[in-house]
Order: sequence, then C-alpha cells, then structure tokens
Amino acid sequence: MKFKILCICILLTNLLSAQSKIHCGNEIMYDRYHSKYSPIENAYKSLTSEFKNSALPRGGVVLKIPVVFHVLWHLQKPEENLSDKILERQIEILNDAFRARNSDIGQLRSIFQMTPEDAEIEFYIATKNTAGQAQKGIIHKQVTRKFVMDLFGSGINIDMKSSLTGGDNPWDVTKYLNIWTVDMPIEFFGMQSIGIIGFGTPPMNLPNWPQNSLDGIGADGIVMQYQFISDNNPAAENLPSEFDPFKQGKSLVHECGHYLGLRHIWADKGDEITGAPACENSNGVSEDDGIDDTPYCGSSSIDDGCDPEKNSCEFEFPVDFPDMWENYMDYSNDACQVLFTPKQVDFMRMVIMNHRSKLVTWDVVATEDSNPEKISIDHNRVDRTIRFQFPQLLQYESLKYSLRDACGNLVFDDQRQISSTEGIIQLPQILSGIYFFSLSVSKHQITKKIIVQ
Repeated sequence: MKFKILCICILLTNLLSAQSKIHCGNEIMYDRYHSKYSPIENAYKSLTSEFKNSALPRGGVVLKIPVVFHVLWHLQKPEENLSDKILERQIEILNDAFRARNSDIGQLRSIFQMTPEDAEIEFYIATKNTAGQAQKGIIHKQVTRKFVMDLFGSGINIDMKSSLTGGDNPWDVTKYLNIWTVDMPIEFFGMQSIGIIGFGTPPMNLPNWPQNSLDGIGADGIVMQYQFISDNNPAAENLPSEFDPFKQGKSLVHECGHYLGLRHIWADKGDEITGAPACENSNGVSEDDGIDDTPYCGSSSIDDGCDPEKNSCEFEFPVDFPDMWENYMDYSNDACQVLFTPKQVDFMRMVIMNHRSKLVTWDVVATEDSNPEKISIDHNRVDRTIRFQFPQLLQYESLKYSLRDACGNLVFDDQRQISSTEGIIQLPQILSGIYFFSLSVSKHQITKKIIVQ
C-alpha cells in the first residue's frame, strides 16, 4: 500500500503540511507484499470467493480473541508508557464497535436501508501465557531503538516486533492478537512527524499466497502510533490540531478489521499523489473490497468529514448509493464511523473460523461461579473424544452434554447417568472447524472451545 500525500514537492519542502494525509499503513504494507509476490490480488479474490460460497449464520456464540499489548516507551518520552487503564478502555471501545453497542450507531444514514448487526466478536486482555501460567497480557518495555519509517525506502519499519531489533517479541501469534504501541515517525532531512496511525497484518494463510509470503514484514499482529490508543489518552492532548478527528480510539477498530481480512472500502483505488477519486484500478478495471453491502466508492473520506453529498463513483445499478463514510474501514473522522456492515461481519467471522481458529480455541470458557465443582473436560484431537473428570463422585441424577458449531447451531446433545469420577464421550463424524462442547450437572456448567481437524 502507499502513503497518500498531497504532492511529493510539498512533502520535500514541508513535511508537516502533509502529515494529516497519512492514516493507515496497510497501503504501504500491501505494496510491499505485492512488490515481492504478485498473487496478492488473486489471494484476496480467492478469500472473497471462499466467503461468498460459505453459509455463515450467527446465533449466540461469541468468538473471544485474547489480546497482548506490547507498550514500548523511551526514557525521554514517558508519555509513551500507556497505563493499563488506557489499554483497558481501548478494549471497551473495540467491543462496543464489534458488538454494535456504540452509542453513536444511530448516525447511520437511512439511505443505506441497513441495520448494524452484532458481530459476536469480542476482545479481552489475555490472563495467561502460552505455558498456561497466570500473566496479564500487557507488557511495558523501555526501549532505546527509534522506530522511524522510511518513506522512500521499505516504508514499514518492523523493528518493534522483535527483541533482536530493539522491540519486543510477540506471544504466540496463532493464539493471541499482539498489538504494539510505539512512536513510529517518518523522517526527512532531520525533521520528524507522525506518519501513519497504525497497520495490521491480514491472515497469514490466505488462499493462493505462496509459502512464507509474509517474510520480511514481521510478526502477525497490529502496530499503533501510541497517541491514538483509546479516548482517555493524555498523550493525544499534545497532537497537532489536524489529528483532532482521530482521538476516539476507532483507529484500532479499523486495524482489527484488516487483521480479520477486511480491505478498505474503496479498495485502495484513487490517485496516490493527489488523492483524487478513481472508479477503476490502475489496470482500468472496476475493483471493490469484495463485500457486497459496502457501496462502491473511489477514494477514502479522510478529507471530507461526514459529507452527506460525497459520492465518488456514480453507479446507477442497482442503486447509486453515496460513499459510506460511516464504515470503520474508511479513513473518515472517528465521529463519522459507526459500523461494520452485516456482510463485513460475516466475512470477519469466516476469517476467524477458517484462518485464525486457534485464537478462539485457546482458552476454556468457564468461571468459578459456573464451575464450582472444578469439573474438567479435555479434548483428544486424535481419536475425537472428550474426557470429563470430577474431583469426587458427585451425586447428581444425570450428566448432560452438547456440541454446537461456531455459529451456535446444535450439532448433537445427549445425557447419561454418572457412575464414576470420569468418563469419555465419543464425538460424531463432523466437519473440521470450531465447536463448543458444554457439559452440565445440576445447575453447574462448563463449556470448552475445541477445534476439530
């Protein structure tokens, strides 16, 4: 992907005048992929085809993603050391957006004839590491390395993703969403300025991507400019006024969309120098984001605010909708953004189930209140059995259990009498995917996410 700049000449004479034109680093990152591996467009087309051929109902099963924040800060700039309170508030903002609980959701214009839907996706700060030991998923690390972006070279600096290059190593990227908060300015002739607000990697195993195709861009996850985390961040108070529209914590919502496979709604068309809209890509072909219910458009809304008249591409069929600057995958002001569309929601859930399934099968969904007897269940992936165990023989009349798929559909349920402190349940022949096994005795229940391969 590419930086969106008013004019290279303007940048050469006054870098600060162009800083507000640079928002999301995924444009730069995708260009970097494309320069090494030409199948990137085919990969997106294949993923889109996979989505359109999938039945993706939703129904009560919330996919919960554990998050690890890597807060990298310099001794000279203690404001970079974001407090846990700021990060916890950012998680609340994420969950409000993905669960369609945001208070401004009613701002969606009626012309779209759409009701925002609950994605049934949530994020939570991890509470244990990959070894199963209790550890909060917030790492505060003082660093000395400068994470400067090379505007005219490689573009994306990924040093923050590894301890070997002055950053911090991720936790297992298949089991956690790693988010690095850093200062990552662009520099030209000794002048530094905020360059990009954030960038997120798409799934690393998309169809048609060659093996190791993401080599060179660092670990899977999201990198954020530290001032744009949350809406209670004191560091944001010192930002230039042109960044005032981006202080509500929605930039990370946007990057999580990329992490779950979504593209920008204008499919990164438009003139890369002037930012002028383009309704065809560089090959002269119409190209959208692959999502049917996001109106076709030819540019971002970074300069347009919440302009009800903005319509960058006029298509008469089936309906000539205006640009949907209410969408989290635009560059519009935070105050404009209020939703993911229903099709975007389905797409992200498909990506989780098919390409990031270990994120939501890593932990047991149980609490002390719901499992007071310390009942345990373990899944054997080899012989597809569930082993349950009680600490002692319990005097309950019967044991009930059920299996649901990731969309909440009941696969099977049954019950049996308890005759010992342990037992084995054979799973039926089922398709590979994410499932939720629930076991209940009396008023107590334990549920475990399992993956069937």
